[in-house]
Amino acid sequence: SGRWHRIVTSMAFVKAGEIPTVMTDITKIRLRSLSSDDIAGYVKRDLPYDCAGSYKIEKAGICLVEDMRTKDPTAIEGLSVVGLTSFFVRLGFSLAEILKFDIEVSNENSTEGTAPPKSKK
Repeated sequence: SGRWHRIVTSMAFVKAGEIPTVMTDITKIRLRSLSSDDIAGYVKRDLPYDCAGSYKIEKAGICLVEDMRTKDPTAIEGLSVVGLTSFFVRLGFSLAEILKFDIEVSNENSTEGTAPPKSKK
């Protein structure tokens, strides 16, 4: 607690015969200085045993954060929605088309939905 750490989230898009596109988001987070009681209370509330860093930023773990620097807050939980959107825009999709995609990101770090339509390019 009380120190900076980084969360690195990357994704790669591969199309046969082309060079892969790789996107990486690096988030810097500083947690508050926490007492043993603070930590025990938080762990009891969120049970963050299955999380990198042992906190769930999408739940009460956000209260542990003192400072955060990121371009894409969705990347902290898993899927980088900002990066994914940028990738589809580069493929020629309009934002209106992207907003029609049936992609849902839950608070449990999983994604569901259908694949986007075929690229225009």
